[in-house]
Amino acid sequence: MTPDVQKRAFDPFFTTKSRADRRGRGLGLAIVYSAVNNAGGFVQVESQPDKGTTFRVYLPTAERVTENGLSASPAVQGQE
Repeated sequence: MTPDVQKRAFDPFFTTKSRADRRGRGLGLAIVYSAVNNAGGFVQVESQPDKGTTFRVYLPTAERVTENGLSASPAVQGQE
């Protein structure tokens, strides 16, 4: 990706595809970014034009897992 495309990659409805080649709505990376950000993580992008792009997703670890499989931080433990 070029630097200009990288700047817009997470924008909703952004695509580099022509109208004829579009199958989706251009929301994939925007949804990923939002979900990861809301979970307290971040997405790192490394790209070289004509060589390839790597997306790395970083999420915080859960401090504990409850009996029903949901994670909870120590601040939330006593509030069930």
